[in-house]
Amino acid sequence: MTDGICSVTGCERRVLAKGFCSLHYNRRLVYGTTDDPPRETFDDKYVVDQATGCWNWTRGKDKDGYGKYGNGRAHRFSWERSNNRPIPAGLLVCHSCDNPSCVNPGHLFLGTHAVNHADRNRKGRTARGERSGAAKLTLAQVKEIRQQMPGWALASARYGIGKTHYYRIVRGEAWNV
Repeated sequence: MTDGICSVTGCERRVLAKGFCSLHYNRRLVYGTTDDPPRETFDDKYVVDQATGCWNWTRGKDKDGYGKYGNGRAHRFSWERSNNRPIPAGLLVCHSCDNPSCVNPGHLFLGTHAVNHADRNRKGRTARGERSGAAKLTLAQVKEIRQQMPGWALASARYGIGKTHYYRIVRGEAWNV
């Protein structure tokens, strides 16, 4: 480490290399200048899809595809910024476009869990059958059980399902296809 003070006016940090402290040295390497890096705003972090009108978040996303912004989700920030008020307690910010990465306030509305689930069900987005994360069987296996399996013991041995599940499939209570 070189002795001395950073050559940037007003900086009193110790020199790391080439007359600069670590902060200004790294800024010079990354940005080509020791000035403060340009600040990105919320509006620099999405792109507009002309076909759908969605403002698709281009930065970090959580496991469900929702944009991450600050300590929360980007669509929640967008709704609060657009409406100039916080989200009331007990309410969610829902997407009319069904696109979790969308932050277009025109596509966002407030609702309860019940409202959000009703919206999902009305639009047919409920994961059923093979799309369900809990599904043990495929549609072809269900059809085979209904047409060819004479008893639950065989179905249990072949597919690892229990007696109750077998009879719910046979009666059409599960896998209503």
